[in-house]
Amino acid sequence: MKAKTMGWKAKYTTGITLLDDEHKELLELVNTLISALESPNEGAATHAHVIDGYRKVHDHIVAHFADEERLMHNIGFPDVTEHITQHEALRQELEQLGKMIKEGRTPENWEPLASMLNVWVLRHIMSHDVKIRTYLHRSPS
Repeated sequence: MKAKTMGWKAKYTTGITLLDDEHKELLELVNTLISALESPNEGAATHAHVIDGYRKVHDHIVAHFADEERLMHNIGFPDVTEHITQHEALRQELEQLGKMIKEGRTPENWEPLASMLNVWVLRHIMSHDVKIRTYLHRSPS
C-alpha cells in the first residue's frame, strides 16, 4: 500500500501570499519525500535521495514556521502561543522521521509516518493557519 500524496486545493488558501506559496511548496516537497520513501529501488542511491528529500522538507518547514510565527507576532494574532505549540509538535514528528531515515530503515517502515506528515500539514493549514486569515479579515470593532 502506498501513502497518498496530496495536492493543493483552494480551501487551503489563507489569502496571505507568502504563506500560501510556502504551503504549496511544502506539499510538493512532502509528496516528493513520500515518493522517495516508496521507491522500489534499494541501495545507497535511494537512501541518499530519501535523506535529501527529508532535509528539504525539514529545512522548508523550519523556515516556513519562522516566517509564519513572525507574521503572527507582527499582526498581534491572539492564538500565537497555541499555534507555535502546534508547530513544535510537527518539529518533533520531523525529528522522529529524521532518526528513522538516518538509521536506514526500509521504506515500508516509513509509510505511516510519511502519510501522517502529509495529513498533519494539511490539517494544520485547515485548522490553524486559516485562523490567521480570519483574524486579518475580521470586522473592526
